[in-house]
Amino acid sequence: MDDSIAQQILTRLNQLEERLLKLENNLKLDKKSVDQPIQTIPENIQIAPQIKSSSPTSLLNSTFKKNDSHMLGYIGAACILMAAILLIKFSIASGWLTPIRQCFMAIFLGLGLISIPFVIKDKDKSYFSMLPALGIVILHLTSYGATRYHHLFDSSTGLFAITIIGALSLFLLTRFNQMTYALLAIVGTYVGILFFHDSFNNSLFLALYLFTWDISFALFSIYLKNRQIITISSYLSIGLIGLLGISIIFEGQIGHIIVIQAIQFLIYSLGTIGYSLWNKDTLSDSESINFLPVIVFFYGVEYYFLNRLSESYAFIFSILFSVFLLSLYAFVKIKLKDKNLASGSVVYTSTSIIFAHSVFLVQMNDLTKVLFALFLSIVIGYFKDQILQNKNLKGSIIVSALMILFAYLFVLFGMASVQTSIEIIFGLLIGSIILYYVSRSEHDLRSSLIYLAHIQVIISLFRLKEYFGTISVAPLVITYAFVILLWSTKIKEKYIAKSALPLIFIGLARFIFFDFSGLSGIPQILSLFVMGGLIYIGGYLYRKV
Repeated sequence: MDDSIAQQILTRLNQLEERLLKLENNLKLDKKSVDQPIQTIPENIQIAPQIKSSSPTSLLNSTFKKNDSHMLGYIGAACILMAAILLIKFSIASGWLTPIRQCFMAIFLGLGLISIPFVIKDKDKSYFSMLPALGIVILHLTSYGATRYHHLFDSSTGLFAITIIGALSLFLLTRFNQMTYALLAIVGTYVGILFFHDSFNNSLFLALYLFTWDISFALFSIYLKNRQIITISSYLSIGLIGLLGISIIFEGQIGHIIVIQAIQFLIYSLGTIGYSLWNKDTLSDSESINFLPVIVFFYGVEYYFLNRLSESYAFIFSILFSVFLLSLYAFVKIKLKDKNLASGSVVYTSTSIIFAHSVFLVQMNDLTKVLFALFLSIVIGYFKDQILQNKNLKGSIIVSALMILFAYLFVLFGMASVQTSIEIIFGLLIGSIILYYVSRSEHDLRSSLIYLAHIQVIISLFRLKEYFGTISVAPLVITYAFVILLWSTKIKEKYIAKSALPLIFIGLARFIFFDFSGLSGIPQILSLFVMGGLIYIGGYLYRKV
């Protein structure tokens, strides 16, 4: 019995040993690794790499290292450029380096720097891309120097040279996708107009040159998904041509400049819309506001040119330009099926500025300006909740506030074209409107804005001396302060009651220092009773608030 049991145990042990051998063979373990208690990892089992969390310090250090390496590259490139300049200076001083040799050496140096990243096969293209940028700068300087300083070529040849260099910059932009090459292409080609303007005797040639580069930059912006290219090129192109048109350079070509500027603006507008539609990427708030200065500048320059030809032309242009901007915005909203695009802010702000200038300031007379400002303040006050909820109307609200402020100051300092009675009525009306809105507002500035109403009303009361004499000014001011105290008691607003105290002191000072000495007898006594009674009752009302 015992032998059979022992035999069974041996059989089971042999089976277990065979199974262990099979496991060893499958796992490719040797006997030494099996005997050791330390756990080992089989070679054919892949372990997922542990993800090391990057601390803010390590990220900051890596960023500094990257920036430091780029900074070293910029410093090195600057040293190379400085060495080249010193070499040229030394060679000129020795008499060996003639202007022609200077140009050829600079050309070879520029082309050599451009070719370095293509010869050296390195993955760090962003670092080596600094050298071609330096080469582009050298080629541009060579073109300007050979044409304007050494007079080796005429302006047309220099313009052709910077055109080739600009095309080369765009090619490098597609290879390295660095904004530096876009800037070099934009600045080089458009600034070339300033240096070689005498080659544009024909306006058609100038237009073709500009339109070619405008369209090229717009297409490259869409292709590379870089909206900054359109923004910067529009600034430089429209701005430079506008300033040149204002100057004496294109004095006899104002009509042509007007048409060229309009077509340029159309190209950049369509390019911006095409970018949004093609890349399905609408303008953000910051991107849209970047276009506001160029829109306002374009409008100002075109209005200036057209106004020199005819005032009616300028006014018609302002209306058509506003309609054009609103139509483009409506078209993009329909295409993108978005009713609240961020670009609406710059469109509404631009049209508001155009209206404020061409209609409010230029077309309206003094009386109409004040009436429109009053109407505008009433509309804004009535629909303030809806207006403030629309973030695209912030710029329009600011422009509207400036128009209202202009009308306020216009009435405050006097309107020469209207009678004094009209000024008094407008002053009292403006003060009443401000008081009404301040009382219904919860803004922190309401305690300060109420004094704008008081100032307007006090000036109107002072103007009443033309009808009632100077002796009436102080009682009118005290009466106004008394009315304000009554009102503050009714609506229970302490800040309104406090604002009436300076009015009482103003009226009292006016009475004591100017009016009291001119009275005598019964009128003097009665005036003191009236003034004292009003002031005393006013103090009682102030305590009730």
